[in-house]
Amino acid sequence: MKKIRLISSIVILAVVGLSIYLTVSSLNATLTQSEREKIILLPSYTYQFEVHEEVKSCSEDCHSQLLNSKWKKIEKDFIPKDRENIFKLSIQLLPEINLIERPLAILFSYLDVEEVAIWSKDGHLGDFRGGAGVKEFIKSPLKLTAKDKTLEYIFVTKGADKNLYLFNTLIFLGESSALTNIFFHTEREKVTTPLLYIMLSFTFVIIFLLFQFLSKKEELYWKKGILALFSSLSIFLTSYLSLEFIDHSYVYYYFILLRLSWSLVFICVFADIAKIHTKNTIRNIYILHGLFFFIVTIIQLMPNPEGHSFKIVNSFFLIFPVLISLYIVGSKLRKSISGQKKGVYLTYIMTILFTLLIFSLIIVTLQDFTKLYYYDFFVLIFLAINSILEFRLNEKTIEKQREQLIASAQDKAISFTAKSMAHDLRKPLSQISSILENIETYQKSPELLKKISKQINANISHSEMMLSSLLDFSKEGAIELSTHSSQQIIEEAIDLIAIENKSVEISIENDSKSSLNCNAPRIIRVIANIIQNALEIESTSKIFIHISDIGKKTRFEITNIGSYIEKENREKIFNNFYSKGKPNGTGLGLASCKKTIQLHGNNIWVDSNKENNSTSFFFELDSDLNKEIENKTDEVPKTYSSDQRIDIITCNDDLLTNLNLKTTFEIAIKENFSDLNYSLHSYTSGEELLKNIDKHSNSLLLCDYNLNLQGGKLNGLEVLEIIKESGRKFDDYLMTNWEFDSDINVRTLSARFLKEDCISLIESHLFFLDQRNH
Repeated sequence: MKKIRLISSIVILAVVGLSIYLTVSSLNATLTQSEREKIILLPSYTYQFEVHEEVKSCSEDCHSQLLNSKWKKIEKDFIPKDRENIFKLSIQLLPEINLIERPLAILFSYLDVEEVAIWSKDGHLGDFRGGAGVKEFIKSPLKLTAKDKTLEYIFVTKGADKNLYLFNTLIFLGESSALTNIFFHTEREKVTTPLLYIMLSFTFVIIFLLFQFLSKKEELYWKKGILALFSSLSIFLTSYLSLEFIDHSYVYYYFILLRLSWSLVFICVFADIAKIHTKNTIRNIYILHGLFFFIVTIIQLMPNPEGHSFKIVNSFFLIFPVLISLYIVGSKLRKSISGQKKGVYLTYIMTILFTLLIFSLIIVTLQDFTKLYYYDFFVLIFLAINSILEFRLNEKTIEKQREQLIASAQDKAISFTAKSMAHDLRKPLSQISSILENIETYQKSPELLKKISKQINANISHSEMMLSSLLDFSKEGAIELSTHSSQQIIEEAIDLIAIENKSVEISIENDSKSSLNCNAPRIIRVIANIIQNALEIESTSKIFIHISDIGKKTRFEITNIGSYIEKENREKIFNNFYSKGKPNGTGLGLASCKKTIQLHGNNIWVDSNKENNSTSFFFELDSDLNKEIENKTDEVPKTYSSDQRIDIITCNDDLLTNLNLKTTFEIAIKENFSDLNYSLHSYTSGEELLKNIDKHSNSLLLCDYNLNLQGGKLNGLEVLEIIKESGRKFDDYLMTNWEFDSDINVRTLSARFLKEDCISLIESHLFFLDQRNH
């Protein structure tokens, strides 16, 4: 769309530029100021035409024979009865003529007749003929004496069937060479002026056609195109552009037919704009114009059809289509307003039609049909502007429809995601509920209970990963980065996944010697997401993970052997809510992976090999070779003395969580730290913990984030900050599933606390105590 707009703008500017060039050329062809001072254009009140009532022809010494005959003064609406007529021109000389240098001459222009012979007191000036009328320049030397106050000429004419005769004649008096320049100037103007009209009309037609095409309203396109064509033809005719294919004797008849056709298309266009598509209305419009065509043709066949009949018919076809269109659009506007609609567009159309009506009334009142091209120019301007508006409205409609489609697709995707999440979350909850109901039965078989517990934990891990992906996807803004080992991240990602399919082999090849600058929890979820997706594909046989250094970046390659992704799906696989190949996929896993990698300032992509039936995911992270980290985790000492004692504090307002923590610690210590002495203290609010904090030192503290269930006013993060500010040293953790927008200076634990977590926590706390003692 942007390219189309650019091309259209270039075309419009080129056409407008050419029109301006022709206008400037036309202006440059005008007379200079010094030449203008040597010429007088006679005003109409200084001369008068009269027609001879009896004699119709003359061939010799017409001036002396007819000058003192009986003449009749003619008005502008004069209609000659015969083709041949004799006219007398009487000119009252102005005093300014004495200021002009000699030799003098007189110039007649635009004598709209077929043939003319001109006589003066000096004799026969010549016979002139040409085309549909002698619309040329007839120049004759002028000999004046001091006694001459008037000039008199005899015109013997032969007219075509329809002519304006002498009504548009211009008469110039002046210095002979200056009058010659008028002739050359006019010859240039006869070329530049019509070309200017053509280029201007062509500009509006181009603009109209372009935007009408872009607005894609086919039902209006051809009708408006024809209306633009008819308006352009009218401009050419009224600007005196000769049309060789038209018989000169029928030029006005064809012009009236043009206005008739223009009227028909004009009404149809505005009927379509008002969305009036009833068959009766359209049929009546066509019948009415067919009747007009019949009447116009009859008038043309009459003996002397020009004059009043031409003016009346032309006036009718100027006003009639505008009035009918006003009625049609006005009726539609009234219905729109009564239907509680604003009708802004129809109001704009009504304004245009009222302007056209005023324009046509002015032309008809003045009876100056030579100014008709202004009217047609206005129609072309309207078509151009209206097409631009339609294009813009169409753009807005398309944009609105696109937004609605996107919103609808998102609603469907969100609905599907919600269903998938509900399914995955409901599954472990239903299992736990069912197991609790039959707990006595399962207690009789410890092995079965252990197996069931492992399966429930696997389902909960899957649900937690899905929720984490959703949280990663919803997060905005920068992320906190720190230095980490690639090996540690990979191992933690695999530990996060519940590998149910024991036949799937996961192999790791780590060639990286650099430290990673990343947000470890989110990168762990990215890797876990990709591996989990591969495990959920039944055809997966092996997963290969390769880590390598490439320049200042570390590349992760995770290959799934046993699956292939088509190219068209590869392009969409990272899109929001796009899921394929997984029955309960949310479409957010890989989308959140892409977002996480992009927040790290890097890219993630996928490649698939059909021959090997394998799919590889790649992503890169910034790394630092100068900060090499050994790809192994520090081991905490597992040795402790028999008299060593640990103090464990839990702060949680949930009875079930407190009970679970107590039971988990007891089982973990009994099975793995049988000789370890310990004490366990539970508090239900932050205020209660702070009140008894002096009773404890160097304790392992697990504080829940939400502590308001039993009326507590402080949350867990605030409690830990108060303890740190007091200067007391505790091995403290915040238990929460909440994802904080900014980095917090507190270690966190998942609210889902398992025995493995408990063992790791005790080992870490023993290491903490050992460091404190040394």
